[in-house]
Amino acid sequence: MTKLSRPRPRMLAAALLAPLLLLAACGGDSTDDATAPPAANGSTPAATTPGDAPAASGVCPVNSGLRDETITSYATIGEVTGYDDETAKRIGTTWRHSVPITLHNPLDAPCKIQVGVTVTGSAGGYTEGSVVSVLEPGASVDVQQFVLEDDFTFESDAQDAKPTEDLDIKVSWIATGPVYDYYDADVTVGEPTGEGADTVLPVTIVKRGIKDGVPKAFGITATDFIYVVGHDASGKTVATFYAADAKFVYSGETGTHNIPATFAGTPNGGGMAFQGLAALEDIAEYKVVTYQPNSMQHEG
Repeated sequence: MTKLSRPRPRMLAAALLAPLLLLAACGGDSTDDATAPPAANGSTPAATTPGDAPAASGVCPVNSGLRDETITSYATIGEVTGYDDETAKRIGTTWRHSVPITLHNPLDAPCKIQVGVTVTGSAGGYTEGSVVSVLEPGASVDVQQFVLEDDFTFESDAQDAKPTEDLDIKVSWIATGPVYDYYDADVTVGEPTGEGADTVLPVTIVKRGIKDGVPKAFGITATDFIYVVGHDASGKTVATFYAADAKFVYSGETGTHNIPATFAGTPNGGGMAFQGLAALEDIAEYKVVTYQPNSMQHEG
């Protein structure tokens, strides 16, 4: 379905928006020619049928919110880290602080994995958000979430500065969903364009139709999502991006979506990246890992 490109990566940027993984276990009709609504924003996944859809062998299960001991097999949280990068420039400081998160796919199938994270301060500060990626079986990727200066005060503008209140950082839920070769389409990643926080990753779509045997899109309208990862020379996933196809490419049409390329970027139609510019210097190849409706009707 996809075409791969090997652009020479440059310094790039990212956004501060928490995407939602909307995977419906049951629902109504949809058409390929529906107008896409704006991407949903928030920190918890939309409700699906409790109990989740059963998975066929080799297919990632639909799960709307794991909240048990299995959480640690999908996500690991690191220590709050200071970065002197393009995101710090955006907020007007020398350093900014984020929560490093490693996403894991412990399953035996490619899987869309979304992780909800909350940060609660001892003096009443609070923030929540989520990160998402599509990963092959056994793969992991290091990402970032939050500009903590947006919600908490730090002692100084320094790399090792501490927040003025104790922070309790937790993974609050995990959502998973299957990955399909959904459309008869060519999806090609082009050279990054722009500078600093304005850098975008252009993704061109030539869409011919829907393949047989895939679930129907769920709801009255459909939103297509594009997930892209960056691999280093060894094949390890080192960056992840996504975009809601706000312009919606209809069957028989061609369109280009400019995905924000770094964590400092402005969300463009709901899209964002989950790492700063430095991570993209290691990318040897961008790969479109899925292009499919965000919400689908799953039987079972």
